[in-house]
Amino acid sequence: MTTETVNGQGFESELNKTEIGSFLAHNKALVIVLVIGILVGVLGYGAYNSIQSSNEKAAANALHTYEINTLDKYVAGALPVDQALSEFKAQKTEHGNMGAVFTVGLSAFDAMFAKKDFKAAAQIVSSLEAKNQYQTFMLGIRRAAVYEEAGELDKAISELELVLATKLQVMEDKLYLDLGRLQMKKGNKAEAKKNFEMLNKIKSQNIFKSLAQYYLQQL
Repeated sequence: MTTETVNGQGFESELNKTEIGSFLAHNKALVIVLVIGILVGVLGYGAYNSIQSSNEKAAANALHTYEINTLDKYVAGALPVDQALSEFKAQKTEHGNMGAVFTVGLSAFDAMFAKKDFKAAAQIVSSLEAKNQYQTFMLGIRRAAVYEEAGELDKAISELELVLATKLQVMEDKLYLDLGRLQMKKGNKAEAKKNFEMLNKIKSQNIFKSLAQYYLQQL
């Protein structure tokens, strides 16, 4: 794919969305597709009945109830974040690392992050454990987002490096762009340059290539 320069409102719009959390918020469709395609978990109440394990069924039913009775109300503004968080923690304590806990945990994080309840969102993702490389991807990009919001750039960088280490080659261009941007924030120009230049070595969207070139000019 050849590099094209993206100018005007399109470029400015993308530049304003380069922070990891903003990108997640503006690309929900992509995230949903990834969840449906690769996560091992419960993705809808109709799928619950296909789960063979009685423990998984119990977890799936409980977490579905949490989504309806707690998370939806929190999203609607009818429930405080502390209650939504404490009730999720209770479900996590009871059901451990079942697939439904992981999947609904990501949904809870997304809801809290969108409402800028970053501390609660951070507690959600810190309690989750990835069981495979796909879950590592979904969890890592969220942890990186909330670490960036907290100004913990080293932790955000570490999470993105773990995601790249899975070698899934999913959103590689955005991951290298974010790594370069975070290193740039730290003042580490050499590492920033190396990551931005990676976008010319891998298959990248033109908008991300243009953003990388823009950042390189700022170094």
